[in-house]
Amino acid sequence: MPRPLEEAPERAAPPERSEAPERLPDWAQTIEQSYSATSIDGGREVGRGDAYGRMLRRRLNENLVLPPGLDVNRIVPPNANVSFDRSGRLVGLVLVRSSGSQALDQAMLEAITRSFPVPPIPAHIPENVVTLPLTLEFR
Repeated sequence: MPRPLEEAPERAAPPERSEAPERLPDWAQTIEQSYSATSIDGGREVGRGDAYGRMLRRRLNENLVLPPGLDVNRIVPPNANVSFDRSGRLVGLVLVRSSGSQALDQAMLEAITRSFPVPPIPAHIPENVVTLPLTLEFR
């Protein structure tokens, strides 16, 4: 069972670095930085990504129940960090950015929770726990 929802703490700006940015491992370059989900345009999948990422996005879409009366033109897309282990079990969920609508934020978090467990992490991904930022975008 995932831990209760935690608000992300305010962060100070990171110190400036003069060296070249750290290179991402090859496997991380095949996974999008964020996955989009929508159900207001017929459930069309939005964005790209590898097969595992598309599966995660599809599950989120299937489990998302939008609050009634939501005006998508007046919200900020909510963002959450989702962590899961090699077996596909949800081990962490943190709302990073609120949409400004408590009902929408809760709907997103519930959709994520209902989407797990997922199939095991592919063998080519070496981490034992993967954390992905998920953003709910409407197009």
